[in-house]
Amino acid sequence: MFLRPFSCRASDVLTVTVLPAGRAGVGFLDWDIKGKRQVDRLASVPDASFQGPGLYALCFDDKLIYIGSYLGKKPSLFSGDVVQLRWWTHIGAITMRGSRVHVAPKSLKALQASNSPAGVLLSGLLGASDSDLLHEDEGNLSPLRRMRFADCHSNVFLDAAADAVEILGRFKFVYCRIDPKYETLDPRDLRRSILSAETALIVRYSPSCNTKGVQLNKPAIEVNFADVEKILTDELSRLI
Repeated sequence: MFLRPFSCRASDVLTVTVLPAGRAGVGFLDWDIKGKRQVDRLASVPDASFQGPGLYALCFDDKLIYIGSYLGKKPSLFSGDVVQLRWWTHIGAITMRGSRVHVAPKSLKALQASNSPAGVLLSGLLGASDSDLLHEDEGNLSPLRRMRFADCHSNVFLDAAADAVEILGRFKFVYCRIDPKYETLDPRDLRRSILSAETALIVRYSPSCNTKGVQLNKPAIEVNFADVEKILTDELSRLI
């Protein structure tokens, strides 16, 4: 049912161009993050494929921080490119460096209410020269939990001298996909099963950068990178 899961560093599949100015006048929102060309990805991750429905996880410093699902690009679940459609957005929002990051006014107010005095992240966001642009959807929303993660790691992510390649090297993705030979399965059932597996894992582990499905005030359960592949495949196996 499953293709062999694989893992890679974010630096294996993503590239960053540092822009001369940050979005909305926020200096640190200056990384233009894009997926590398397939040929360049395969040089680092041979035989990998970046399409197909399934589950993926993101780790930072070998600790689980996010669980997600990928359901292809319409009309087929077995199409698209998870790097181009999903993974770049996570790095942009979780580091709060993405040049297309936007934040909801409600989340910014909540961050402000919990931060006294204001740190680098909050001060930068509150000092935006164009607050309307900061809140305008550009395809890379950073919800409150991701902003808080970035705030906790502001000495790493928001340092003016931060090295993008070095930081991307500290993030790892794990991808567990359904074999394309099962493309004949009812796509509605397959979609429901994958989303159910995703929800079950989020409820169980409460990863620090997930929002939807996380139980209120439940702390994140620590999961090591070495165990992530097994929890993804085991959960999918129970439902498919």
